[in-house]
Amino acid sequence: MRLNDGLPVWHASVSVQDQRTGILLPAPSQSEMIAIRLLEGVGRDDGEWWLFSEGRVGHLRVGITENELESIWPDQDPPLATVDAGESGPYRMRTRLG
Repeated sequence: MRLNDGLPVWHASVSVQDQRTGILLPAPSQSEMIAIRLLEGVGRDDGEWWLFSEGRVGHLRVGITENELESIWPDQDPPLATVDAGESGPYRMRTRLG
């Protein structure tokens, strides 16, 4: 499956580490909230993909909007994404803060 019909996506990868040891903690809820905050205000409103990997890293992806496409690539078509970086997680409604 190609996310966002093959168009680029915003992608936040978040991990939570123990400050003393540097070991990644199994913190899916904390990672998810940080990723949501990082991508707040960008991308499409209709949905997102969230995955907390076995490597203890959360990945949130949100499709880029037409206005964002035009502002980033005003004089040319955007590059098509032929593959995504790893598993995408299930598609769900966009998470809103507050």
